[in-house]
Amino acid sequence: MMLSLALDDPRHGGGGRERHGQRRLLVGGSSGRLFVIDPTTRTLEFVHALHEGAIHAVHLSAGFAVTGGADRKLRVWPLDFSAHFLEAEHEGAVTGLDASPDGLKLLIGTASGTIGVLDVPTLKHATIVRSHTDIIYGCAVDPHNREFATASCDGSIRVWALDAMEQLYQFDAPDELASCVAYHPSQHCIGVGFDNGVTRVFDIPSTGLVQEHHQHRAAVVDIAFTSDARYMLSAGADGNVCVFTVAQGYLPTKFVSTSAMDASTGRLPSMCRMAMAVSSNSLLLAAAGPDVGTVLIFSAGDLTPRAQLFGSHAGIVALRFTPDSHEVIATTADARLERFDVATGAILVQFVTLAGYLVAARQDVLSPRWRRLETPAEHASASRRATRSPTAWPPPAGSGRTTFPSWAVRSTGPSGSCCPRRSTPITTRPRTKSC
Repeated sequence: MMLSLALDDPRHGGGGRERHGQRRLLVGGSSGRLFVIDPTTRTLEFVHALHEGAIHAVHLSAGFAVTGGADRKLRVWPLDFSAHFLEAEHEGAVTGLDASPDGLKLLIGTASGTIGVLDVPTLKHATIVRSHTDIIYGCAVDPHNREFATASCDGSIRVWALDAMEQLYQFDAPDELASCVAYHPSQHCIGVGFDNGVTRVFDIPSTGLVQEHHQHRAAVVDIAFTSDARYMLSAGADGNVCVFTVAQGYLPTKFVSTSAMDASTGRLPSMCRMAMAVSSNSLLLAAAGPDVGTVLIFSAGDLTPRAQLFGSHAGIVALRFTPDSHEVIATTADARLERFDVATGAILVQFVTLAGYLVAARQDVLSPRWRRLETPAEHASASRRATRSPTAWPPPAGSGRTTFPSWAVRSTGPSGSCCPRRSTPITTRPRTKSC
């Protein structure tokens, strides 16, 4: 399979040898071979085996040729391809090449998301851009340092300088998907959740693995620390929340099922999503409940049930506490934003989308800078919802409301594991070295 090509021009010094009127076409193949073709006569002149993997990039200048392949090698050749006189190995497969007009600098793109410049005379390489190569699912800002961390389904977790926008560290988990990340409130480390149900804690300066646990039977969708640094909490797509005690080496000490899991798939039903939030005072935990649109409030440390909040009839997508920890804000699958009072359970305000704009269903509780035009139908709907009495949870005996025994908190036991622990090799590295 032909993957790349380059064509020289005799008007710009190309052609090579004494054939000043002839052009040369170079074609890179998936087998690592380079095909030299005369485009005028349409004949194949030479075949050179130059790389151990596919040749993804070819550049042709007046005095030399450059090739880049899946073997992560960049090589500079004379026009007869007798032997390369420059070779540089990169972090990933070389996928793009270009040269400055004088041929002294090469611009190199790789499959690992980097763009670098190679100075040919001095052989010095400088990486000017780094990036993830797939979707970024999680992002967290360091509360003390000018940096932030990102988690991606390309299997890497990266730490970036906030001011210089340069990558500082990179943690690699081959064949895994990093789904969420959170900073420890006082230590220079991060907690990361993965799609296989594993949670890991990394020390950033040493790029070392501090702890690893496999507490969830599905992807970890959210991870958070309490602000007092006593606990780390994780929420899984299996509808479970786990509490890890930091002082005991991140030992999992409490575990609660907030939603009914589908036994056939091991995940929540399609209309339900898992969401979690921890209050800034470290006292409360909010999580999506077993019924669509409901929110459960727990004590953050021991997962004692505190209350149940009733929202819209659409699934909860995300949850956040207000800075004073008195209210919970929820976004729903039907594009609504709802604000609950934690003490009373009442819906204080509800936003809906109308023609692409957020519309407040109740304006009487909004500050002027957040006021929006409301429709009579939305106001009437919000008023009816606001009259629903707040609901304490668990419900009193004989109340007629359904209880969910599976919500009961259980201790994970001395071993600290509710599921079999699976150790997965993971590679960590600090600031990536230049090639």
